[in-house]
Amino acid sequence: MADGPMKMAKELRTYLAEDLGLTVKPHKALTEPQVTFAVMLGLMREQATESRRTPKVPCYFINRFPDQLTGTWATTPEGRLVQVLVDAGGPHMDKHKMWRLVLFTWLGAGGVHGQPWQELCAIPAIMMYSRKLQQKQPWEVMKYAMMCVQRSSNRLLSFFGSDGRDKGLRFSRDYFRMLALWHDSVPTLTAAFAQGSESFLQAMKKVRGFGELTQKEVFSYLGVSSHPSFRAMAAEAIPFGPGAKQGALVFLGAKSELLRAATRLRPHLQDCMRQHFPHVHADVSVTDIEIFLCYGLTYAKMACKLRAELAGNRFCKIPYGVACHRADSIAWTPAGWTTWAAGKERAALPHRQFALASAPPARSRKSPASLARHWRLDSLAKHFEQISAKRALSEAGVDNGGGPGSKKRPAASAELRDPTGSRSPSSNVDGGRITVQFAPGEALPPGFMAVPALGDVYLFVAAVAFAMATAGNLSVEHESVYKVL
Repeated sequence: MADGPMKMAKELRTYLAEDLGLTVKPHKALTEPQVTFAVMLGLMREQATESRRTPKVPCYFINRFPDQLTGTWATTPEGRLVQVLVDAGGPHMDKHKMWRLVLFTWLGAGGVHGQPWQELCAIPAIMMYSRKLQQKQPWEVMKYAMMCVQRSSNRLLSFFGSDGRDKGLRFSRDYFRMLALWHDSVPTLTAAFAQGSESFLQAMKKVRGFGELTQKEVFSYLGVSSHPSFRAMAAEAIPFGPGAKQGALVFLGAKSELLRAATRLRPHLQDCMRQHFPHVHADVSVTDIEIFLCYGLTYAKMACKLRAELAGNRFCKIPYGVACHRADSIAWTPAGWTTWAAGKERAALPHRQFALASAPPARSRKSPASLARHWRLDSLAKHFEQISAKRALSEAGVDNGGGPGSKKRPAASAELRDPTGSRSPSSNVDGGRITVQFAPGEALPPGFMAVPALGDVYLFVAAVAFAMATAGNLSVEHESVYKVL
């Protein structure tokens, strides 16, 4: 498999030309990797249409991920959904549209399959921004989200959409109040938007949780609008995310000033695409470039891995069914890449089930677990508590067996016998014996004997319970199980 940027781009070019049978022509204004990027975009666009004129054989990966590998951001499910949002009411941004844009972003491009967004759109009390309702409006959304997550066996990424790395942190200890802060910032963001792209970007940077990835997502949503003024804002200021930065190194040969490089190359990429695929829509936006530098990098990795799997055989020379089977054996589903129509659609939650009379009391907003407990979402609260316990163990520096970068082993230690013989992921578990480290002066609670192995996470919870024993933060659930309060 290709390991360097130049080698990866060359391998992808070979895949397009030799394995798919495309004629890849040079372009006077583009380097070879840049031509490869343009051809890749054109192939995605052509294969997304009903008539495939140029490729001798369709690309398996484009067929497998038709919702991501479209070659145009506006034709992805997320792009089509958000275009309706940003185009509504004309080329103007008011506080209602800004709140919806913020909410759409918090859900992760509207949530998995867009279902959360579509459900919330049917509730005017949530969609219409109100300062009078600011004490409960974002909290209703959070209650709705927590209820949906609990119904999905506490899997956050079965609710939050997009492939952004930050989506798994929506209910983390540090960021679970983020939507309420975003809600408060709507008037400020709306005023900044009216001043132009740079003012809007600077205003977003001042809002907690609006990191570079979130800023990129918001501008990418503006980039699919049919309103020229919105698209211009995206073209002027869209940040490039981590994936796009890596893709730029592979395809554009650029490490910095990526927005400027994309703007300069855009007309040449369009011309090259038109040269290879005269029947496709050849307009390429800066937003398209940013998005597909990221998607294209993943596509290139799959193509390189397939070529290594084929070991010198060409994809187009093998019976198509066999070739697709080989491709399927090495393919993976990147985070956030979900087929739009895949999976079962869950039943919608009626508004009355998560409607609030007021914001939850301050004591319940101390942690995600306390908030879930307040709303009687006990399974989710327990899940959050287990995550917090693992984090506390990590921050406390409890030794898990040593290794590079591990903290020094505390002076004292104690051992327990796990009667089930289950293993934990740490290296200091052997034959059912769990070794837990203590700081000097700490001791086991009186009467503590064995901890039933209720899964790897629970073993970590037990370890934290030991470490907190002398602080009096333990309670007995039953004969031999301790739980952190």
